[in-house]
Amino acid sequence: YMLRGFLKCAWLVRQRLDNPSNEDFSKPAVVVANHQSFIDILILLSLSPKFVMVTANWVWTSPHIGRIARTADFINVRDGYETAIEHLRRKVALGYSVVVFPERTRSADLTVHRFHKGAFYMAEQLGLDIVPIVLYGTGMVLPKKEPSRIKKGVMITHILPRISLSETTMGD
Repeated sequence: YMLRGFLKCAWLVRQRLDNPSNEDFSKPAVVVANHQSFIDILILLSLSPKFVMVTANWVWTSPHIGRIARTADFINVRDGYETAIEHLRRKVALGYSVVVFPERTRSADLTVHRFHKGAFYMAEQLGLDIVPIVLYGTGMVLPKKEPSRIKKGVMITHILPRISLSETTMGD
């Protein structure tokens, strides 16, 4: 709720949430999203109180963000996804969805880069569906190269339909 309030205070920025399949995240899933800006984290975490985020090692070593990540019981995948599975399994049993940015880093040029396989490995190991989310405009509002200046713009969060683990039309 605090994140939703914070995002609403960004008066320079228009925000839109598209959720045509009415996803409510009541059933755990692996949430995958493109990554353009630090704001992406705030937007995704504002969608549900039952999200646990998978983070890179630099997040844990950051003086301010690291403290928040550890307090929120996020997952550091420094040693690989295999080591995080049991911790994630306990979180999923409590109803949490796992949030991953498969690009691993913010895209400075705003193009979607190659998705690494960790998110899909976790979905398979945890027996979870995948919920893709497309974030648009966040990299223009708060660019990676200018992380302290919010610019006027539009941010759109588009939640795509859930993909069942048994769905194979996109591959195994």
